Amino acid sequence: MLRNALAANGCIQKRFAKKKAKTGNKRAEESSDEESEEEIDEELEVVKDYKDIEVEMDSIRLDSVVKRALGLTRHNVESAFYESRIYYNGEKLEKKSVDLNEDDEVDLILGRNQENNDLLDVSRIVIRKIRLSDQKETLFAIKIRRFKRLIVENYENPWRGTLINQ
Repeated sequence: MLRNALAANGCIQKRFAKKKAKTGNKRAEESSDEESEEEIDEELEVVKDYKDIEVEMDSIRLDSVVKRALGLTRHNVESAFYESRIYYNGEKLEKKSVDLNEDDEVDLILGRNQENNDLLDVSRIVIRKIRLSDQKETLFAIKIRRFKRLIVENYENPWRGTLINQ
């Protein structure tokens, strides 16, 4: 759209207005589906103490996904594994090379809760979706819901560590 304006010295100035980007019907349908999923999730979650992230990785192994999602070093993840502080779907992790699937939960135990020793402070990641990446076919695009600090009850196979989270 072109607008003309007469300047004080008699010259004509031309200004161009920005055009709005058109969104296709396919894009609108996808976003409405995503919005409806998000609305349902938001209704279930009273307090938003999580962050949804999407990462692209070449492996869906538990140790590499935990490292990337929680921002830890490989050494820290290995130490947590050998100290039995990683739980996979409510069970103590036996092998760190487990491949993750959608709806899996991984907890990294930070320690016992200060206010109640029967509860645990954990960092939790929930695998929301796994698909092949649009950029490279060798990468996986993984949608993750990350809880940096969550208070949970001890597990059926209880964690008996002595860490007290401060």
